[in-house]
Amino acid sequence: MWKAVVVVALTSLVGVGCRSILGVDGYGTLAPDGGTSSDGAAPTFIGKCDGTAYDSASCRDCIDDRCCAEATKCLVEPACAALSSCLAKCAADDAACKVKCNLGTRRTTEMSNLMVCAAKNCVACAEAHATFGGVACEQCLEQHDPAELDTLAQNVDALELEACEADCPPGYESYCACDDHFAAGNPLLNKLRRVPLCLSACAETDWSCLGAVNWPPLADVSPPLELHVGVADVEFSNTVSNASIHACAGIDVACDRPQQMAVWDADGQFADLTLSRAGTGEGGTNYFGGLLVEWTETGQTELSSVILGFFPPIRRTPAWTWRRLVSRDEAESFVRNAGIADHLDWNAYGGIVWSVAACNDVTAAGLTASLDTGEPAYYLAPSQTLMKGLTATTKSGLGAFISLSPGPRTLELRRQSDGRKIGTYPLNVRQGTITTVSLSPAPDSEP
Repeated sequence: MWKAVVVVALTSLVGVGCRSILGVDGYGTLAPDGGTSSDGAAPTFIGKCDGTAYDSASCRDCIDDRCCAEATKCLVEPACAALSSCLAKCAADDAACKVKCNLGTRRTTEMSNLMVCAAKNCVACAEAHATFGGVACEQCLEQHDPAELDTLAQNVDALELEACEADCPPGYESYCACDDHFAAGNPLLNKLRRVPLCLSACAETDWSCLGAVNWPPLADVSPPLELHVGVADVEFSNTVSNASIHACAGIDVACDRPQQMAVWDADGQFADLTLSRAGTGEGGTNYFGGLLVEWTETGQTELSSVILGFFPPIRRTPAWTWRRLVSRDEAESFVRNAGIADHLDWNAYGGIVWSVAACNDVTAAGLTASLDTGEPAYYLAPSQTLMKGLTATTKSGLGAFISLSPGPRTLELRRQSDGRKIGTYPLNVRQGTITTVSLSPAPDSEP
């Protein structure tokens, strides 16, 4: 019986690809009592509840004995299994290792529950310690406010609030309704954000997740995605509640056959969609590949359209996001004022507007963007105005490609200073439409 459990656990472990999350391949696997690794690597200890390979026998035993229910649920949710397996290779006091895991794989509800259980019962294990921000931020908080960090790991509302806000662009987290849904976690997160001695460290861009990013697939059976989308004018952040928003199926990258239409909530703040996920057998719209937004700007007669893309894909449910829209009129103004063009031909071309953040969701300066089709990139100044002479992102983290023929593109981001790859992202240009994406480091980033 035990052999069967181990075989199933190992199969699940390999399935989520966690043997190389930290860039370490070939570590050995052992029966629960440990022993000599088959490949000469440090011994590991397989959990009976989650199939995770732990570096510590005592941590494996504690999770099995005290958190088996949470670990079992984690096993069948790919993102949780990947993050748990990554943390199981870290020492509890190794801030860099813990941060790399937590920024490399986004935490889902299953992991929040496992972390809370571990924090209350298995304090000597890395799974018991939530991290906050990048490595410099985490190390500063561990030095100056360790009690609040310990409290974070024991507070499921704070963990869920932080994870929920990750689906909102940097600087716009408060525009989402995550704090309404997880209000009890707000005071704690606010304290961590405002530790005076750590404000500078926590504002630094952090690239520690590069080479360790994991966007796991959905589980074979996943609940419908409850998605709440707020859209606003790019210049003034005024809510655009007169827009129509349709889901685009993942196989319809151009969104030529838009699917379900969103319904605006009573106060016009969020457009609400419920989407079936691929593999659930529930029918209906597949897990979306993007959202088609169409609206007419106040004082204008011409319809503007945007396709919103999501990198990484949104997997939490319920989920909230907030995106700023560039209308045709605003795009014309940007390129005209920058001296790039007098007019954009919407009957033949489309465009791409993108923003980029580092591993810790801080907007990233000093990045260059390119397309596989060779069109030039333009970057926005900190004032969010398009400037022709810029060669990389500024602290706004924003850029654009204009006058693109319709069709598929691959966008690549690199650091200007050393050429290190942040990731590649498949996009599609649609005639008369601006593809708008918020980007973070991708699984093919370079360590």
